[in-house]
Amino acid sequence: MSSPNKQVNFVPFLDQIYEDIQRECLEKNFLFIDTKFPHMDEQTKNNIIWKRPYDVTDTPQFFINSAQRRDPSQGELSDCWFIVAVANITFHKQIFERIVPLNQTFDKQNGYTGLFHFHFWQFGLWYDVIIDDYLPFNKKTNQPWCSWNRHEPDEFWVALIEKAYAKLNGGYKNLNGGAPIEAFTDLTAGVEQRFKLNESIKERKQFFHFIIDSLKHSCLMACSINPKSDGSNLEEIKSNGLVVGHSYSITAARYLQLKKQLLPMIRLRNPWANEIEWAGAWHDRDNRWNNLDLNEKRRMSWQNSEDGEVEYIYIYMFSIS
Repeated sequence: MSSPNKQVNFVPFLDQIYEDIQRECLEKNFLFIDTKFPHMDEQTKNNIIWKRPYDVTDTPQFFINSAQRRDPSQGELSDCWFIVAVANITFHKQIFERIVPLNQTFDKQNGYTGLFHFHFWQFGLWYDVIIDDYLPFNKKTNQPWCSWNRHEPDEFWVALIEKAYAKLNGGYKNLNGGAPIEAFTDLTAGVEQRFKLNESIKERKQFFHFIIDSLKHSCLMACSINPKSDGSNLEEIKSNGLVVGHSYSITAARYLQLKKQLLPMIRLRNPWANEIEWAGAWHDRDNRWNNLDLNEKRRMSWQNSEDGEVEYIYIYMFSIS
């Protein structure tokens, strides 16, 4: 298969040409500092300090094994809408490789210069956005302030793609609040489509088949519960574990075979990647899973863990508002 980038013309963002800067860094043996995306604005925050990955670990890596849907974990920024989109692109090799050049490394013997780059689409053009690898950390905890991989803290592709997207949008502060559909468009140049489930969906079975077919055709999908117009219940955690106004990745949709029943199920992922998970029917520790044989559990990719993934929700629960 040909490279997904072969036919794409990437415009150097802010006229910074990755290959030229990389060559200069290697020839002069210095680490890149991005003067066109300085840290001054964020450094004014008392609890933030900027560090390169080598300042916090001896073994930083761009990827550990390969990119997975569980890699992205939201940091202290309110950009769940972007993180769910990043999780979704890990399912689609061609899309992912168009956005994330794979030949990037922290190996000091193999071209590490503190320089990284990512591709985004905006206003009809694909841009090549370069960044240095200074990242924001919490001074008190020494934990990343930005998004990261909580399960593999030495892996940095998530934090770096978020920084590049922040640069494209004029700073981290401009990522506070948004809709996944905006990020999906910037990551794919695709056409968006939105549904309000309580208003526009009449035939749920037909809509469920539409979700399955869309996922099969590499569509990126997300969902959320709209807050009240005054925002008074924003980020309220409902009794079923879902968070109002919070974005979730849709990572799978399939039928579950339970004896003679076929149950339409949908799997979501919370970008917080923590213990706040679905608490309704078919949650991680629900005894209903014990009624399935091992093969059916594997087919449903079920696992019992606190990683923010809503293993499966019975589709009729989507009437929740």
